[in-house]
Amino acid sequence: MSELADLQRWNIAYWGNWGPIRIHTLDTEGGKAPGWEVSIDLRGTTLENASFAPVSEGQMDEPMSVDPEDNFLHCKVEDKLFAAWGDPGRLVQMLSIFIEWARNNDAAAFRL
Repeated sequence: MSELADLQRWNIAYWGNWGPIRIHTLDTEGGKAPGWEVSIDLRGTTLENASFAPVSEGQMDEPMSVDPEDNFLHCKVEDKLFAAWGDPGRLVQMLSIFIEWARNNDAAAFRL
């Protein structure tokens, strides 16, 4: 199943009980590198208190100034929010990291 279909299935399981999912491009003005940013509000879900091992590849450990040629991918959970940002070729991988973690901690949400 595709990452978007899986994310949609997880979303349906919690419809109306949690905050938004946001997927957008990083703002390249002001020196930010091109890429993607994903944020998923976990409040009201079984994931809000689940343990998540941060993922960190490349130089950009916060969505801010880096060399656009750098390859980077970072994911973390903080304040009940899954946050990920990565270079332009990493959107599917960011979603896959979330889906794998969600399946391991909230399998019932995928049984729709």
